[in-house]
Amino acid sequence: MKRFILLAIFILICLGVGLQYYSSQFKLSNISQALPPNQAQTPLLMPSEVKSIFDRPLSYLGEGNQAFAFVSSDEKFVVKFFKNTPLKSNSWLEIFSSVPFIETYLKKHQQRANRKFERVFNAYEIAYAHDRQHCGLKYIHLYQSGNLKIVAQATDTFGIQHSIDLDKHAFIIQKKGEPLKSLLTRELKEGKIGLVKLRLQQVIEMYLDGYQKGIFDHDHNLMVNVGFVDDCPMRIDVGKLVLDPSTTSKDVYLADLDKIIHQRIAKWFKRHSPEHTHEVLQTLEPFLVY
Repeated sequence: MKRFILLAIFILICLGVGLQYYSSQFKLSNISQALPPNQAQTPLLMPSEVKSIFDRPLSYLGEGNQAFAFVSSDEKFVVKFFKNTPLKSNSWLEIFSSVPFIETYLKKHQQRANRKFERVFNAYEIAYAHDRQHCGLKYIHLYQSGNLKIVAQATDTFGIQHSIDLDKHAFIIQKKGEPLKSLLTRELKEGKIGLVKLRLQQVIEMYLDGYQKGIFDHDHNLMVNVGFVDDCPMRIDVGKLVLDPSTTSKDVYLADLDKIIHQRIAKWFKRHSPEHTHEVLQTLEPFLVY
């Protein structure tokens, strides 16, 4: 009897985990949210060079904390559809929503999720308006619209195809870049340390350019969130960008740059290519000279 109870509990746990996993995967209900009105009242026209990517189905690429990513058939662009799963991650609690303390929790959870979306949308607006080149952004759609009249076809990780009315969903179109981590790993294996150092210098110069524009990135995970496309650095994930005029001050941006060089880049090299750590630091530390 005891074994039967334990087995039943194990099966229920597995089912719960499985259902939670499935419910968090890509589907229309996980990217549907009430979009804010377009305050500018002027529709942002989609460039013809990217409009054509919706002529063929998009393929599933992966997901992050903020969005599901799909790649175009020519492998040149990524389309990111923003998640609304933070709003639903505790939906099972709605069964008990009449209980006062659970009702209060759900309201606070909803408020936190709404603030998160507002921050993310603001970050993409900042990137598009102030640093489009270094963010690889070709188009952003974060407001209500009726002018696109495009239904995209997207194939999810299970091979299921979904029809997505672009006017009704928040998404961005971005150049497809190779993450810095995989780029450096490959070039180090090929013995191209000179090219590796050049790449890192380009990344630091990109950060310096951003500081001068008053752009600050609260996410320093540059090995994943920064990449290269056409030999140029770009921010793959811009979800934590803010406009902060104080970053134009040398005291402020050099302190941040020091963290990037010593706490991110140097630490990565000490783990993955320790024999090149000193050489890389010699290349990058001159950027920290006041």
